Amino acid sequence: MQTTFTRSATDSFTESRARYVLGKIFDDFNGIFFRGFTRISADDLKKWRDDIQYVMERNALEYFELQFTYEDQEWIVRYEVRKNGEIVRDDESGGLDFYNIPAAATFNIVLRRDTTNQDVTDYLSRRGWESGGRFQGDSGNHDRSYSKDGFGVNRKLQGAF
Repeated sequence: MQTTFTRSATDSFTESRARYVLGKIFDDFNGIFFRGFTRISADDLKKWRDDIQYVMERNALEYFELQFTYEDQEWIVRYEVRKNGEIVRDDESGGLDFYNIPAAATFNIVLRRDTTNQDVTDYLSRRGWESGGRFQGDSGNHDRSYSKDGFGVNRKLQGAF
């Protein structure tokens, strides 16, 4: 007797679903802004927010990390895009206490994307993005999920938030 199992998954990406999820991610960016880090300007946050939105709306974002460093301590927030319907939870946004990170911490943002999307490559090049960033949030703990109709992100945290 022979048994066969199959599993199919469809790409649940739409621009409207991406925008819904981005709204929740941008709530976290607002928390960074209101924290008042001395080395992160409001203009930088807006630029990075716009860049993340551009890449996600073109269905090219795999994941990105917000990385904070102060002396020998690191805090990482990682957003992993899932577009195959595996995320069914839609948690409330927020819940990050950026006041646990010193105001003088340095900040870095790195993203992994579909490199075959030439439109996104050209856009990021014009905006000053460079290659060579280091991803550090692989071992983060799952914190929340944001989703809309099968498209979403899992948020992972590393460090004491």
